[in-house]
Amino acid sequence: MKGIDYSKSRPDLGAVAAVGYEFICRYLSYDRSKNIDRAERDLALSLGLSIVLVWETSAGRALAGYRAGQDDATEATNQARMLGITGRPIYFAVDFDASAGDQPAIDEYLRGVANVIGPDRVGVYGSYWVIKRCLDNGTAKYAWQTYAWSWNRELHYTMIDPRNHIFQYQNGIRGHGGEFDLNEARQEDFGQYPFEKGREDEDMIAIIKFDDGTTQEWIADFGAKTIWPIPGEFQKNWLQEVAKGYFGKPIPQIKGPQTLALKAMFRNIDAEVEAGNKVQVGIAELLSRGSTIAGGLTDDDLKAIAEAVNDELARRAAS
Repeated sequence: MKGIDYSKSRPDLGAVAAVGYEFICRYLSYDRSKNIDRAERDLALSLGLSIVLVWETSAGRALAGYRAGQDDATEATNQARMLGITGRPIYFAVDFDASAGDQPAIDEYLRGVANVIGPDRVGVYGSYWVIKRCLDNGTAKYAWQTYAWSWNRELHYTMIDPRNHIFQYQNGIRGHGGEFDLNEARQEDFGQYPFEKGREDEDMIAIIKFDDGTTQEWIADFGAKTIWPIPGEFQKNWLQEVAKGYFGKPIPQIKGPQTLALKAMFRNIDAEVEAGNKVQVGIAELLSRGSTIAGGLTDDDLKAIAEAVNDELARRAAS
């Protein structure tokens, strides 16, 4: 599911909905000029757009500690109540390149938030490193990751925590009468209003059948024909199946950023093989040909995927 976030430069929501966006992320703060109001809320809902709420006053506010978290959560809750939005998560922004040394203060801030709204409603916006530490430390339940400050300088790709609920992948888009950032929802419940817990949708479940006859269920994006990587062994196995399947077996027609990146890489490799070039794939090859593949995977996972590709290349060469 695709969505946008924006501040003072507001796009035409009718145009936004018409081109296929399905949710908006909007501000709560002490600055009324950038906040969502009741009229905007009503318009968004009338157009079928879900609403995600985020609190931000200043970029470094989350360093101000426990009491600041309490104060901000109290005001955010009051503003959300005025919008008629209650009981849903609120994201609190860490809108800077926070270091590990900043994390204790951020955790204290979020604990202050949790004291007011409850731990199950606490969301955090920030870099890969911020949301990873918050989720690991149990100080946030919802995670909105931005690609900003998430670049791995050593491995040269954007780190993506597979647990995130929303991923912000591009900033500063101009169009539809405003300026906005692009986001994609990664889980059924990503903090949106309205949300019906347990709602069934025919596109939400995909059944994957592997060569050994086993099947597994994958949870797809809510209301969309898109499937997102699930962390751990199953995610690795799925990408290996794609790797093995590309060179002659049908691949299930399921879209996802890693699957699409892997397929694109295979098309390039296939062209080189057809041209008579010898191709050997390793981790560096996976990263250079499609950095999206690496999100949420370990080096061992990537080695396993590379081995699957190389096995298939060897089989083709011998045939």
